[in-house]
Amino acid sequence: MFLPYIASRDWRTALRSVGPLQTEFRKGHYDMVFSTGAALAVPAFIAASTTAGMRRYYLESVSRFDGPSLSGRIVSAIPGTQVYTQHAEWSSKKWKQGPCVLDDYTLISNEIFVPKNRRLKIFVTLGTIRPYRFDRAVDAIVKQFGEHDIVWQLGVTNRGDLPGYATAMMDAFQFDSQVERADVVITHAGVGSAMRIMDLGKTPIMVTRSKDHGEHVDNHQNQITRELTRRGLAFEMNLMGPNPGLLEASMAQRPKAV
Repeated sequence: MFLPYIASRDWRTALRSVGPLQTEFRKGHYDMVFSTGAALAVPAFIAASTTAGMRRYYLESVSRFDGPSLSGRIVSAIPGTQVYTQHAEWSSKKWKQGPCVLDDYTLISNEIFVPKNRRLKIFVTLGTIRPYRFDRAVDAIVKQFGEHDIVWQLGVTNRGDLPGYATAMMDAFQFDSQVERADVVITHAGVGSAMRIMDLGKTPIMVTRSKDHGEHVDNHQNQITRELTRRGLAFEMNLMGPNPGLLEASMAQRPKAV
């Protein structure tokens, strides 16, 4: 079923979703609710808690390395909800240790020769989160890599002054096609975007949104970038200065699901 988009901290829309979910759950077609977070989890778990016999399981997003999200804290307070973390560092009697999706990846060498001065195909994806623009990343990419062939998926950071092809949105098929065609993929540090890029055999270059610059509701993308780079599964682009060899380093390895 489809529900209205729930932006970060948009509790009015979230609470309006409880009624339709209760109606759907009470049809009796469901035994459990499972979620890995985001705003929709809250009304879904509230609705499930008022429906007889529905079990509730919450596995906090892998992007939460230091503790649960606000959605996680709320659903964990609903009696009968079982909550899990993907990181042992903050597991507890309440937040049990669950599986970590990042353990599914390893790296292999990508034997590729890149001629000097070759124009590379770069795909840039900034996600679809509203209403947060990410002009800081766009400007840095243009300055450092604008001589290459770039396809942009910009979300709300739509602009008309960019080299290459730019669009606000792509469907899943278009996104996958662009990743597969690209030599290099640069992505905002959304864990879903990064994992899909890795699933398609590319090592992502991360540009990290910052709350301090008005680019996200908080700074959890720093945690995502930190962990992926620590594991060697991604590279981080420095938005403040040159990144020599970054494109070549990304192309020299590729992730593989184990």
